[in-house]
Amino acid sequence: MDCETDFDCPSTLVCYKDVSWDERERFCDCSTYYGWENLGSNCTDFGPQTRFYLSTASILLVVALPFVFIAIYDMKLFFDFPKARTLNKGVVTFIYCTLGLVSQVALSMFQLGSVSS
Repeated sequence: MDCETDFDCPSTLVCYKDVSWDERERFCDCSTYYGWENLGSNCTDFGPQTRFYLSTASILLVVALPFVFIAIYDMKLFFDFPKARTLNKGVVTFIYCTLGLVSQVALSMFQLGSVSS
C-alpha cells in the first residue's frame, strides 16, 4: 500500500519511506518498535515484547497500587492534624516519593490502556 504519512496506513501499520532494507519507495508495514507482529492481516497480534510489557506493567500496577493508597491516606492524616505539620526533610521526601509513585502508577495504567487496545 502506498502512503504519505502514518495516517494513510490502516490499523497499527506505519508508513516507511526510502528505507535501505526494502526496494519499495513508500509502503505500510508493521512497526515492531511497539511490540506488534505482522502475523495478522493488519499487524494486530501481540509479539513477545508486548506480552512481556503487559505482564510487567500489570505486576507493577498490582504491587504499587496499595502503596499509593497508603501514602495518600498518610498524606491526608498529615494535613488533617495541625500539630503534626512540621515540614522537615523527611516529610518533603515522603511527599515527593508519593507524587512519584502516583505518577508511576498513572503512567502504567495509561500505557496498559494504550498497548492493550
